Amino acid sequence: MTDLPADALRVVATIPIDPARATEAAAALATLAAASREEEGCYAYDVFESATTPGTFVTVEAWRSQADMDAHMSALHIGKAFEVLGPRSRATSRSTRSRRSEPAWWPVTERDYEALIRT
Repeated sequence: MTDLPADALRVVATIPIDPARATEAAAALATLAAASREEEGCYAYDVFESATTPGTFVTVEAWRSQADMDAHMSALHIGKAFEVLGPRSRATSRSTRSRRSEPAWWPVTERDYEALIRT
């Protein structure tokens, strides 16, 4: 996602659901992601399932503006996804919204990173 506009609104949402419904949830979230990518102002919308915590999904999104993100949250396909995911998922979902804080061109190598965290 480094090729997005610097002012893109980026969202990372964690969606915990009942692990017994993970297959059904994965299908619903795949449908949600495909529909979301077609929305006005959506730069990216990807869904990941945790490899270590059963029933935990993460969406990584990028939007042109807060208004586009707000419109997305009231879209019909959001409601349909949460019908499948269940009310617990809506109540316990957490999201972080952010904008780029460093230049996209700044190359950080693993060695550079290790030096930074030691200081």
